[in-house]
Amino acid sequence: MNAPARCPWWLLAASAFSLLLASSQVAAGQQFDIHPPQLDLGSTAPGMPARSLACVTNASGSELEISLTVRGPGFSVQPTRLRVGAGAQQWLEVSYLGYSAGQFTGELLVETAGLLAGEEHRVPLRVTVAQARLVTVPSPTAGLDLGAVAVGSESQGTLRVRNSGTSPTVLDTVFLEGPPDAFSVDALGRTLVDSQGELEITVRFRPLGGGPHEARLVLLGPDLVPPRTYVPITGKALAPRAMVSPLPQVGMSFGRLSLGEAATSPLTVLNEGETDLRITAVEVSSADFSAAFDPGTAGTVPPGGRQQVQVTFRPRYEGRSEARLTITCNDPSQPRLVVPLLGSAAVAPPDIAILNEATIDFGSVAMGKQAREYLLLWNRGGVPYTVAVALAGQAAEEFAVEPPSVLVQPGDVRRVAIDFAPRETGPRAAELQVTVPTGVQPLRLLGVGRFLDLTPTALDFDKAVVGTTARLVADVYNFGNADFTVTGVVSSDPKIFTVRSQVSPGNKFVLPANGLRPLPLAVTFSPPARGVFTGAVQLQGYWDGSFDTRDILLNGTGIAADLELHPTGPFDFDHVVVGQAEARTIVATNTGDTDLRVEAHPESDEATVEPDTFALAPGESATLRLLFRPAALGNRTATVQLISNAVQDRALPLQVTGKGALPFVDLERVVTVIASRANRRDTLAVGWNNTPLVLHDGTKLDLAFCIPPDLRTAMVGRKFTVEWVGLDQNLDPQGGPTTHELQIEDTGESRLLLEQMNLRLLEQSNRRVRLKISTQDHPNAPVYSVSQIFEAGGWKWEFEAKPLVSFLSVRPSRTYTDRNGNRVHGRTERLIGLPALAFFGFHNSESDGLSGIHVTAIGNVLEALSTENSIAVSMGVALSFYKDHFMLGLGRDVYDHRARDQRLGTEDFILTVKYWGLSR
Repeated sequence: MNAPARCPWWLLAASAFSLLLASSQVAAGQQFDIHPPQLDLGSTAPGMPARSLACVTNASGSELEISLTVRGPGFSVQPTRLRVGAGAQQWLEVSYLGYSAGQFTGELLVETAGLLAGEEHRVPLRVTVAQARLVTVPSPTAGLDLGAVAVGSESQGTLRVRNSGTSPTVLDTVFLEGPPDAFSVDALGRTLVDSQGELEITVRFRPLGGGPHEARLVLLGPDLVPPRTYVPITGKALAPRAMVSPLPQVGMSFGRLSLGEAATSPLTVLNEGETDLRITAVEVSSADFSAAFDPGTAGTVPPGGRQQVQVTFRPRYEGRSEARLTITCNDPSQPRLVVPLLGSAAVAPPDIAILNEATIDFGSVAMGKQAREYLLLWNRGGVPYTVAVALAGQAAEEFAVEPPSVLVQPGDVRRVAIDFAPRETGPRAAELQVTVPTGVQPLRLLGVGRFLDLTPTALDFDKAVVGTTARLVADVYNFGNADFTVTGVVSSDPKIFTVRSQVSPGNKFVLPANGLRPLPLAVTFSPPARGVFTGAVQLQGYWDGSFDTRDILLNGTGIAADLELHPTGPFDFDHVVVGQAEARTIVATNTGDTDLRVEAHPESDEATVEPDTFALAPGESATLRLLFRPAALGNRTATVQLISNAVQDRALPLQVTGKGALPFVDLERVVTVIASRANRRDTLAVGWNNTPLVLHDGTKLDLAFCIPPDLRTAMVGRKFTVEWVGLDQNLDPQGGPTTHELQIEDTGESRLLLEQMNLRLLEQSNRRVRLKISTQDHPNAPVYSVSQIFEAGGWKWEFEAKPLVSFLSVRPSRTYTDRNGNRVHGRTERLIGLPALAFFGFHNSESDGLSGIHVTAIGNVLEALSTENSIAVSMGVALSFYKDHFMLGLGRDVYDHRARDQRLGTEDFILTVKYWGLSR
């Protein structure tokens, strides 16, 4: 039996690695997904790219690095590598570009990098390449007809280019061939046409001349059949065609006329075109010819229609006359038609005809008015003639001719004005003599003079008090020779003059001539103010066939009382103490025409007038006292109304302004200084004379303001300023002051403490201060103040220990017996610079003489340094002098650590002179 073949080690390792990789993939699951699993790039044309997108999703818990490759000619992918975060997505683009028709496939390979966790997906790719085909609608054989359009108008047509293939294609360009004046197309460059898509091309037809028009639309594109395609474009232009009769070659002839005559012939305009003929103007080049033409009513001639223009020849001068008649229309072929005009004129003798009847009647004309009629003269001859006109007869001066002579041209009609202005009543007559070529022809002039004479012409109301009325009744008569029909009676100022009558819009009144019947009028005068007033009653109506207005003048005088004050105000009293009164003098004068009665009505108790009632005759004056009595502090206003029967300002206000001020208050009476030390509070008797007031060290000062009942009015609302400043030994200020302000409110309290004043006297830091209290009765009043100096000092018990220096100490000697029985004489010790301590005493640090007594302790520590640590401490009593600078003391030893013979050779007490200045 053969032994089994041995497997190579590398084959075993590869198998183990494959098993390990497979197990890791199974354990980890699918790492990423790609969508869609198959990618169809759709359809495209040769040479045109096709593109599509796919999405890669990372389903693992860590970032993946993915590589992308494609297989198949013409396919490509972007990008070729992706980094996709955990749970994220990334897009990729697959494109194809080919130049052959057919269906093509490929493959997209998507795989992850990694030795043990590699994964891949294969995505099939497919694309269809087909040839596109562009066709036109309508087809090139049918062409595009834009129809019939009137010249100057526009029509549009649309050519559709359709892609009947399965892939997009490109139309390179579109343009027109042919006359550019009728057809136009929007510029079109290289344009993409989608599969089964359609492109619209708009062609416009705007002809400038009539008849048929043709052009070609050229399309260029690789998928057109043929690639250069021609589409015929046609259109028809409709235009009017103007003709005239007689023809322009023949013209119009008016023959031979006499000067002053006129001849009219029609000119016929025909439209032989296909649209309306619009005639915009007919013009003649000579003033001898004229054409009657209105563009608004006769300017349009329909196709096949006609329009007549009346042409008139009226020669002005002898001889031949030629002109051109120009017709302007919308015929594009001949917008201007010119027709020659011909005529001639011969001179004929003048022939003046009077067109009036034998009598010119002016009718009834009122006196003072004028009527006008006209003499009508017509020259039927061929030469000009000057006609003379004259007046004759008894009433010739009441007629006037303007002008007295007139030149009448051949064929012209002239008017001569004749005016009639009657100066007397009744019938008036004169003769008008007209000189013509055949002699003098008379015309009779007739008229009637009429007039009105109304009375009265004025009404006087004399004087009337303002606010009352005065009434007059008057009868109006007409003493003229013409009846006056009154249709209205009105006042020129109805508010002042009111008129009443039986005339109304529905009730006319005939005021007959010769005063046969009056028209009663009632007029009321109501003067609104003092002075003279004038007006009028207007009688409106008809007489002699015309409208007329007659006025009756009205006048009256308004009288009334009038109040004048000096000064007129307003009245400013400035500062006045609350509760007190201040007066101003006012002079009141009656400047009116009647008695003046005045009552003063104050609106508050702060302002009054004395006397409160008075009366003044016209021109009389009175002196008034205006009193201001402020009821509160600050700005105050008040008004007193002077009610009177004055014509103006029946309620005349006196405006009063002022400021309430406080009465004077004695600060020494209301200010109290409170001194506090430890648990003791005392009220100080302060003289406010700035003589220093000495208080114990550490004393706290407070201020209280008393509000006695009799000063409450002066205190409430007042502001106090409290300031204190530190002083040096010469009583000069050190630094700036500390300021507090306090305003008294009406709280009902009788005592008010200034809180947080924080003023404490200390010998070390705040030894001397000046306290000052200031106030004002009002902001502009002078400042009133009191001040006092306070100083910390005086005799006091002090328990605070203070270090001393004894610059001379004497310990007297004494005789003692030594251990051998011998008498030994001791030695006096004089010690310098011993330290000492004063820990209790009663003193006055500002006294120039004896300044205190103290309990002290003295130790010869300095000597102990040279006596082998032997020390002696004595306690005793010391007197201080000159402001505690120097001390004399006597003490007895309480502890002595010196050698025995040294203790026995000196007394047990010590005399000292100390200096205290170092501890101050």
